[in-house]
Amino acid sequence: LDEFYGLVAGWSSRVVAVSQAVADEIRKFAPEANVEVIPTGLPVPKLPAPERKSQVFRVHDGTPVVLYVGLLSRRKGVLDLIEAARQAVAKRPDVQFFLAGRDGGVRREVRRAIAAAGLTANVHLLGQRDDVPRLLTACDLMVLSSWADPLPVAVLEAISLGVPVVATRSGGCSDMVIDGGTGRLVPPRAPAALAEAIVELLADEPRRREMGRQGRRHFETHFTADVHAARFAELLDAVARSSAASERAVGEISGQTIANAAGAEAARRKAAVSAVIERLKAAALRRREQCRRTAAFSRRLIERAVTAAYTLRLIR
Repeated sequence: LDEFYGLVAGWSSRVVAVSQAVADEIRKFAPEANVEVIPTGLPVPKLPAPERKSQVFRVHDGTPVVLYVGLLSRRKGVLDLIEAARQAVAKRPDVQFFLAGRDGGVRREVRRAIAAAGLTANVHLLGQRDDVPRLLTACDLMVLSSWADPLPVAVLEAISLGVPVVATRSGGCSDMVIDGGTGRLVPPRAPAALAEAIVELLADEPRRREMGRQGRRHFETHFTADVHAARFAELLDAVARSSAASERAVGEISGQTIANAAGAEAARRKAAVSAVIERLKAAALRRREQCRRTAAFSRRLIERAVTAAYTLRLIR
């Protein structure tokens, strides 16, 4: 992962993470990465009238209902949820747990755990459903038991509909669920803490309602499709401005580099010409010296010739 994130960071002006947890994970492997957190956004749903539990879950309307939505997988902590359900039922025998989601490899193990804990009357597997909003509006609270989850959309759906959430403090859950405000956060792989939070909220309906209202406001402020699009638009605009500034800077640097290169080339040529001139001067000086010596020699020869001629004439 360090090599992958390093390449991503090296090739990208920005790296977008869907949650702070994902951003922190990226920075572990690529500290130099310029990471922006932009969560997934969903359309703002209209708040429907609550569905009757008797019509949705086939239980009495006064029955406390806890809903799990997600893959039935080990990473989602589903077996921890079954243990939490066992402990919660020990304190609230009337509570009903409904798990909606396709099999992620542990469905049989989950069934065996339900039977072994004596929970067949309290824990129900619904399979994959396409009416999750309807299930959410009929439950008292939603639960998520993940060990790690970048940004579970099921939690977004829950808070968008004003449903309080009990989730593990893992991945993007910490961004979406404000502990004590929009729901409860507990450590991952801690069934006892999960059970305690579930029982605590089931016993306080006014608090659940207030958490639902705060969750809806939190969703509208940070997690709508419009907010998501606006933040991406701001990011792209910032990247475009940064790129334009970089191009101008590169252009200026390139221009200066070219000017410097041209100046360096001119200086090199000037130096070369100067060297040639100096060599020519030296050659001229040598030639002049040679000429001077030749002239002096010639003068001596002439003088000698004149002297010899004058002597011969005297002799004659």
